[in-house]
Amino acid sequence: MEAILINLMRTLLFPFLLAATTLADDKPFTLLTDDLLAKLPEAQRTEWTTYIAKSRAFAAEEHRILDEERAKAEAKPAPGNRAEFEHDSDTPAEWFASAENQKLAEVVISYQTPTGGWSKAVDYTKGPRQTGTHWTSQTGDAWHYCGTFDNRTTTEQIKFLAGVFTATKRDDVKAALMKGLDYVFAAQYPNGGWPQNYPIERGYHEAITLNDDAMVHVLEVLHDLAKGDNHFAFADDALKQRARAAFDKGIANIAAMQVRLDRQPTVWCAQHHPLTLEPVKARAKEPPSLSGGESANLVKFLMRSGPTTPEVVAMIESALKWFDAHRLTGLRKRRTTRARPTTSPTPPPPTCSGPASTTSRPPNPSSPAPTTASSITPSKKWPPKTKSPTTSSAPAPPNSSARSFRDGRSGWRRGSEEHATNNRALNADAFPLGKFSRLAR
Repeated sequence: MEAILINLMRTLLFPFLLAATTLADDKPFTLLTDDLLAKLPEAQRTEWTTYIAKSRAFAAEEHRILDEERAKAEAKPAPGNRAEFEHDSDTPAEWFASAENQKLAEVVISYQTPTGGWSKAVDYTKGPRQTGTHWTSQTGDAWHYCGTFDNRTTTEQIKFLAGVFTATKRDDVKAALMKGLDYVFAAQYPNGGWPQNYPIERGYHEAITLNDDAMVHVLEVLHDLAKGDNHFAFADDALKQRARAAFDKGIANIAAMQVRLDRQPTVWCAQHHPLTLEPVKARAKEPPSLSGGESANLVKFLMRSGPTTPEVVAMIESALKWFDAHRLTGLRKRRTTRARPTTSPTPPPPTCSGPASTTSRPPNPSSPAPTTASSITPSKKWPPKTKSPTTSSAPAPPNSSARSFRDGRSGWRRGSEEHATNNRALNADAFPLGKFSRLAR
């Protein structure tokens, strides 16, 4: 009897839930405002309005599907797990072929959103998604992060499925993998950036997100897909070309977002306005400031995988110049038994960079000599070959950024000792706090 009453209530309330969903989807965005869209040239305005309409249509379809499921089954969030879902890029194909990983792939596929992405912090050890269960584990705003690039999400699921498909050639795995790649292409803004969440979630999630290297992780996937590397050998020429076009568009967007102070290019903010490309705030502890951590990882990615064009070389050189001019000395980052970064010894409080759109911290008089791209130990792609080499014959200064690029992709697995070292923003003495312009983080 109780089950009958519950189902009756769901049936009666369904039209009201659908109406509430429609109203929620119609809420105006906070960055992609009608006023700013109206100021765009007509061709750009058409691109953006089409993009937004497509995002809203995806969101409405996800709401419809879940509402239909919940009219027949128990409504509940996905099981939560705060650990990040990830694996090493060089994991051999045979590892993905195990029965355990094939079962995991089925669970991962079950939590793929109808649009093609994944939510973060979902516990896949609890088994496949059941009818009526949300794709996200969020309990406040039930649609929060339902499809996101935050915390390596979606990009890692795509890489995992690529490995499983390479090892097994399962059709269901390939279908989910291709749907995930289509999600990446669909989520890319007309100007080449990516929002944190897609379908677009209003608020700072609308911003082009470098925070936690979200856009870098997307570009890594596109780079490997375009080259057929790291379990993406299945890609045909058409898919590779599509990935290359999206990658190049993303690199152009990175160049356009590089913050200029007194007309001089510097580094980047953790998030940028999707239309104006200006630095913008996120949470209260994330003001619009120049970010050491995200900028350093972005520069490392450009050195490792970016095109070796004069424009990209200039972008890297100007960022390195800014890093050297804003070193913090006398501090060193270390991890305690509680895995929390601390600093030792404690010097006078450093002056952090202010709002990136207005000012920058003056150079530290005790900084070592500037480091340029030409003084970095060469990796597979860096520095690019030129007819007139400008490589300095002088040895790199102690603790210089030379060591940061010796091992290519090594040190990127989150939580590893190598990653903890490399993520000091190029230099253990230069930026021991990582995201030094946001010390509270």
